[in-house]
Amino acid sequence: MKKTMCFLATLFFIMTYGISAFASKNISMPDGSKASAMRRAEYIYGNNELKIKKELVSIGGEQLTLEELAKDYLEFIEDEKSKTANSSQLRMAPVAPDYLNTYIYEQIRKGRIPNTEKAKRDLRNSLVRSMFFYLGNAASVQYKLAGKLLSHSATKNPSNLSFSSTSYEAKQIMNSREYKTIIDRARNNVKNKRISTYNFSDSITLNSTTDLHLALNRVDYSVKCNKRRNSKYWDVEITIKDKYNFEFWAWKRSSSSSYSTYINNVGYYMQERDILTPYYVTITTKDSFHE
Repeated sequence: MKKTMCFLATLFFIMTYGISAFASKNISMPDGSKASAMRRAEYIYGNNELKIKKELVSIGGEQLTLEELAKDYLEFIEDEKSKTANSSQLRMAPVAPDYLNTYIYEQIRKGRIPNTEKAKRDLRNSLVRSMFFYLGNAASVQYKLAGKLLSHSATKNPSNLSFSSTSYEAKQIMNSREYKTIIDRARNNVKNKRISTYNFSDSITLNSTTDLHLALNRVDYSVKCNKRRNSKYWDVEITIKDKYNFEFWAWKRSSSSSYSTYINNVGYYMQERDILTPYYVTITTKDSFHE
């Protein structure tokens, strides 16, 4: 599944023009109080709603999570910005080589990492992944599933994700227009037929909600229907499967939106260098319908 480019473009905009503007948006916390979008994201993460493993990065004898590394790096960038009046430098994204290299050599100067190619490469990769992890965490405030999947792709060697029929993800699928289409197809194919089981598989684009479109987009699905004894009711189990990855876009496809192609290919090249890692997502739903 190719990631939706407006999502990545938004993330790169945030990275380029500053997370602080995004983070300043006040929204409701569970206790009714108001807090910034970033604070809400931290609350979600801290309460394990995202259920993403906490990867540790060793730097200067400390063990930092990706989120802690991101915060340390962003504070460094803000300090660097305050030292220059060069507007072009102020607009550089945190993943720009100049910022990454400046931060890395500052850690070498402080003795926090050795001056070796491996140490520099490892820290550079961790910094880039920390930005995607942190931004995915922040994006989850508005797009819970999309943010979760992006953050998970930024962890080192991410596991495949499976969501049960009682999960938030399954409920989101079941509330979608596309899910109703699949159920209607199953119902129409078994109605008034002398069968007790019916199975089929296909693919579909999920775009009835922004979150599903950004997170999954085109997915494969399989359907298993079993008729209840002496009844017109059927039990149905639907399994949604998707590979979360980036695919290279040829530049000839960029006539209408070269920026989208550029952003997509940034994700692709990060994936090729094992900074972002593909993985599989499976969501299972259980339901019933009447002929």
